This record gives sequence, structure tokens and C-alpha cells, in this order.
Amino acid sequence: MLSYQYTARNPATGQQVKATVEAESEAAAAKLISGQGLVPTDIRLGSTGSGFTGKLGSRIKSKDRVLFSRQLSTLINAGLPLLQALRSVNQQTVSK
Repeated sequence: MLSYQYTARNPATGQQVKATVEAESEAAAAKLISGQGLVPTDIRLGSTGSGFTGKLGSRIKSKDRVLFSRQLSTLINAGLPLLQALRSVNQQTVSK
């Protein structure tokens, strides 16, 4: 599930509401918001930092992630088992 940040208006009071909702898609998020009796005015994909990869993404440089992905892909396409490919990439990586 993805996290969406939204701004909506409460039609009864006219107040603006800002919050987050988890849904499979933007359309599903809009349906959930409308189900709460709110009128969505803006829905945006929220930060992906809530999961494991989001936490790592902020500490690992993009260059290192790209290099890791390319090396792992090459080894897997060459027929190496995943565990052996991961160990090999780990041995070749300079950055922790």
C-alpha cells in the first residue's frame, strides 16, 4: 500500500483538513476520503520513507544503489543463485 497526503474540505463546516491515508491507488485514496464525508481537493503521493527501503534510501547514495543493482542484475542473469550473487556484490563493494 502507498501513503497519500491529502487536503480535503469538510462540506458541513467548510474547514480544510490535511492528513494522510494508505491506499492502493490515488483513485482508491479519493474513494476513502469521500467515504469519510470529505471532499478531496488535493491528493499527492506521500513520502516513501515509512518502509525499510525508504529508510535505507536516505542513507545510501544513488550512485551506490545504481551500481549495486547493475552488478546484482548481471550476476543473476549469468545464472548465479541469488545468495551467491549477493555475497559476490558484497565482497566487491567498497562502500558499507
